[in-house]
Amino acid sequence: MTSPSRAAIAEFFRGYSSPSYTYDPTLTINDEFSRLEQEQQWGPEEGHTHRKLFDRAVHLAHFFWKHEWGGYAFREGAGYDHEFWRLCQKKGWDEDRIGRAVNEYLKLRGGSAESLMAARDTMPEETAPLEAEAIPEITYPEEEEDAQTVHPDDPEAPEMRNVIAAFFVTHSSPNYTYTGQAPRIEFRELIEVRRRAWRARDPRGTWRQDFRETEEFEALDRGYHEAVEERFDGLLGMRAEATEGYRMRPWESILELFRLGDIPTSKTKASKIIKQIYVNIYDFLEFLEEPYDSSAGEGYVTGEDEYMRASMLCHPSRAELAQYSRGNDKVFPLEMAKGDGTLKLLLQPLWGGRAGVGIEEWDEEEEEL
Repeated sequence: MTSPSRAAIAEFFRGYSSPSYTYDPTLTINDEFSRLEQEQQWGPEEGHTHRKLFDRAVHLAHFFWKHEWGGYAFREGAGYDHEFWRLCQKKGWDEDRIGRAVNEYLKLRGGSAESLMAARDTMPEETAPLEAEAIPEITYPEEEEDAQTVHPDDPEAPEMRNVIAAFFVTHSSPNYTYTGQAPRIEFRELIEVRRRAWRARDPRGTWRQDFRETEEFEALDRGYHEAVEERFDGLLGMRAEATEGYRMRPWESILELFRLGDIPTSKTKASKIIKQIYVNIYDFLEFLEEPYDSSAGEGYVTGEDEYMRASMLCHPSRAELAQYSRGNDKVFPLEMAKGDGTLKLLLQPLWGGRAGVGIEEWDEEEEEL
């Protein structure tokens, strides 16, 4: 599986602290558990019980890890239940979203809803994120008031696991700060800030020009869509790795999620099947961000509820997908998608120029994978 939240998994190991055992964060979690087994000298039955607790803790750590973006990170030494409510508070989730998170969390954590609710009533007074967790305020020299980019190698730049969040953070400026909104909304705000700065630098020379035709915009546009695709691939990969004993290929995950029948042996054949559904890329990305069920430990099989939610993403026809994508500014340019990427399998021809999607077909060579 993908690396879980280190701070969250540390809570499991620290529960075994004793004069003879101290958690070593420099080891991999599997090596650390092996070391713990040796220290505790458990018998087969007892070892099996603690292994199940360890597996549960790993999935719980993944639950927190997948939300570690936009300034949130699991606090070192924090209790799981208190940290769950702090996560809900940090994300600003509404009642419906919290309800879904509670259900997923309790599958992993065990215990009752009553005990979890009780933890909410005993939250520490200081529930705000620590300074180290928040996106740091970035200062600029006075002579560079129009500075627009924070370079990734800047020691002040925050470490971000989510590549979309990292893209926005690296483009922070005095007039733009990443706030964790939906990516397309953040990008729109970033572009508007950069457009105004571009216009202000040369009002006369730019008054008849379109910022979207500049090299500056093209670089931002490409960087943003590359980040979206990388995040998309990462989330599909996380889903694929959740299957024990067999790692699904990303396109197999799509077929399995939407229940599109028997999985073919080639990516090309799979693409023809996937073309039968009309799904907006950005809606699918948000779906992958939120409802991934970390509790699936014995092979990931789409549950009925998740399948129903996935089905709601499907539009009846390409025309309706086109109308929806354009009307809601949720269009992914075909030319930005990697030629051999999984995202491109979902792109549909909509209208000449942009896709929500996709406008051109590409050479489909039979590819046995």
